[in-house]
Amino acid sequence: MKRLALIILSFLPVYLLAQTTITGTVKEQRSGEFVPFATISLLRPDSTLITGTITDDNGTYNLSTAAGKYILQVSYVGCRTQNRAIEASGKQVLVPDILLSEETETLNEINVQAKRPLIERQVDKLVLNVSESPFAIGNSGQDILRKAPGVKIDKDGNVTVNGKSVEVYVDGRPSYMSGEQLKGMLQGTDGATIDKIEIITNPSSKYDAAGQGGIINIKLKKNKSQGLNGMLNASYGGMYHPKPKRYYQMDFVSFNLNYRSKKTYTAFALTQVYSDQGQRLLLQSEMPIVAGVDTIAQHSESKSMHDINFQYYNARISNDWYIDSVNTLGFILNVPVMLASSKSIPAENHSQILLGVDTIQDIATLQTMKMLSPQHTANINFTHTFNDSLSRELTVNVDYNRYNNRTQNNQENSIHLNLIPAMILPDKLAIDTRQQVDLYSAKIDFQTAFWKTGLIECGAKWAMSNTANKMTTDSLLTEARYQSTTHTNFDYSEQVAAMYISVAKQFGTHWNVKLGLRGELTYAKGTFWKEDAKQSVEQKPYFNLFPTAFIGYNPTEKWALSVSYTRRIKRPSYWTLNPFVTYVDAHSYQVGNPDLKPEFNNQVDLNIGWSQYVSVGFNFAHTQQMFHQQLEVLDNGDRKMVWRNFGTCTTHGGNIALTELPLVPKRNAEGKIDGAWLALTVNANAYHFINRASETNYVNRSFWTSVYGCLTAYLPKDIQISFDANYEMPMVNGYSKIGDGYALNFGFKKQFLEKRLTLSVNLSDILASMNYSEETLGLPKGYYNYMEIDMLGLQRISIGISYIFGQQQFHKFRKVGDVDEASRLGGSTSKGGGGI
Repeated sequence: MKRLALIILSFLPVYLLAQTTITGTVKEQRSGEFVPFATISLLRPDSTLITGTITDDNGTYNLSTAAGKYILQVSYVGCRTQNRAIEASGKQVLVPDILLSEETETLNEINVQAKRPLIERQVDKLVLNVSESPFAIGNSGQDILRKAPGVKIDKDGNVTVNGKSVEVYVDGRPSYMSGEQLKGMLQGTDGATIDKIEIITNPSSKYDAAGQGGIINIKLKKNKSQGLNGMLNASYGGMYHPKPKRYYQMDFVSFNLNYRSKKTYTAFALTQVYSDQGQRLLLQSEMPIVAGVDTIAQHSESKSMHDINFQYYNARISNDWYIDSVNTLGFILNVPVMLASSKSIPAENHSQILLGVDTIQDIATLQTMKMLSPQHTANINFTHTFNDSLSRELTVNVDYNRYNNRTQNNQENSIHLNLIPAMILPDKLAIDTRQQVDLYSAKIDFQTAFWKTGLIECGAKWAMSNTANKMTTDSLLTEARYQSTTHTNFDYSEQVAAMYISVAKQFGTHWNVKLGLRGELTYAKGTFWKEDAKQSVEQKPYFNLFPTAFIGYNPTEKWALSVSYTRRIKRPSYWTLNPFVTYVDAHSYQVGNPDLKPEFNNQVDLNIGWSQYVSVGFNFAHTQQMFHQQLEVLDNGDRKMVWRNFGTCTTHGGNIALTELPLVPKRNAEGKIDGAWLALTVNANAYHFINRASETNYVNRSFWTSVYGCLTAYLPKDIQISFDANYEMPMVNGYSKIGDGYALNFGFKKQFLEKRLTLSVNLSDILASMNYSEETLGLPKGYYNYMEIDMLGLQRISIGISYIFGQQQFHKFRKVGDVDEASRLGGSTSKGGGGI
């Protein structure tokens, strides 16, 4: 491995300059024991990061830097961060022992660790510190993610940031699913286990190039110290909804257990989630019908009420074995299982077709759905550290993911016709769909510091995914009274090979630059057959380059400026490629498109920050081959939704953020502001969208804005009260105009037992305003299509508790696991109530 590192470095002109070595030891104040894996950061007086490392098993650290004045910062989760002012001169500086105390202790000395703000803008990301919010306990990961600035989650679970699709990661690893499956995973994540949410709009070339709008990384809390420690969370919430006369509820139980010795670290986690929800669906469409010399409007309308039951279970175990001071071997095993069902009865599932004022068809439908999705993922990882002080290390990851899904949809129609001759429609329809996906991935990453303040990262990756889809459709026809069975299959295989290099460098005290280049070679093949008809779709291998660039400038201690550029790709999800027919109701269905091409997005960001409170950003992005679900109204009035490459979308706009602005400030003994009794957080976005269809002259220009605000009171005796609200105006995406949305929430948090026990009370969606609407644009004259969904069960009162035992100390971060293709799994993105 050392030889491999030398080969990699031989391509880089590294010139070694005279440096000062800074050494020292970190100990635990109470016991005097050494603290391994503490984070050591060397900062300039203006807080600019120069370099960093971690302590070894004996609590010792070594840093090399040029002569000058610095701040040495030592942090360890569960302990108070310590800062030391040092001056580097000569060949070596020996720092006196640094003693860390638990965060819960009351110290006579000044506390140098400030409370993290709810929202903070860092150089390359926006961070939502969930653990600082009263809304964390008693809410799901999806509830928490909805509160992140600029984030929108549609009815199918698809996540966007400022109108752009993103990849969702958990602890730096892909979430293994998209659409309905991603929605289920987020609903199955206990908000109390989330530490922070990172929104990375311009990821470096180290990350896979997938995702228009970048990456959302959900970082979970970790309780890691020598010995046995862990965390227990439980919450229950519900509310009676008078209009459907139903009580909807949700409960979370999660348990995390960790054990660490000097040679090994083992973590085990169990999660259980149960929820009831409701969806009230309205579909309306209209089209002109020529009858002789007259043109009559044919109007279709469907109303339905779906009760949805959701259960989620997950077991996760991981282990790191510290072979010696430079080699670590580990594994991760994750086994989630999701079950979901929905039902609508004929009295609440009704559709009509009218010709003028005359009713020509009336259908009452009993619709049921059952879904079972077991999954297991495995990761083996190895890290070799060549030089700790230079952050020189090599990491290897091998991943495997097996995903299964079985969905059974049943539909029984009670049909009343007023036509001569009468139409023949299915009286009963049963659809059994099975999907199996196997993912294999191998990745190698290398990094090293150079020229004192530089960092080089490079690596390679290969991934292969195979998916097999089988559908059996049974139909019982009304008049012919015969049973027909149809078998449909779709197999799809894809391989992606990638290489990247990224170089970052700090120039002086004001400038920093990061440049990167990633190349990805893709090959895909799909085979679709229905009964005896077989069709193969094979894409020629295509190679794409994805450059990234970042330049930062800090003229003073309070001001920070940066500009960045990135190019990214969004490959179609497996389900959008699948040509299976998925029914929403008797007259609405959707199909995939095996010929769908990937999207490409180019984006430029300019950010300006002042102090810790104010930041302003400007953005320009251009998307090519944007795919979109397009509506086709057939001659018989049926609504067919098919995925197509719409065209291009150009956006430009910006955002402004006020982060924890003290309305009623707290002041320390010196009279300086040190936190707040009452703080305001605001994040506002405004963008202009230009959508251009490639096959028609359709052009749509629209303006979109979103606003998020949070007012938080920090009261004595560890009490915290918050109100937060968000609003999004209507957005045009392709041929769809998505309606506006808003929500208001209340949260209360009280901590006991030296902050180890937390009680939380939340009232979510106070105004019962969480709904979704979509109108189709670009239709011929006389055509109209509209959909509206009221999501019930999101308005609820929740009570939760969280108890932490152990020291909650930091465990060395390891870059392990990377099955990026798995974010494209998932079931149907149905527009009806058939999903979860």
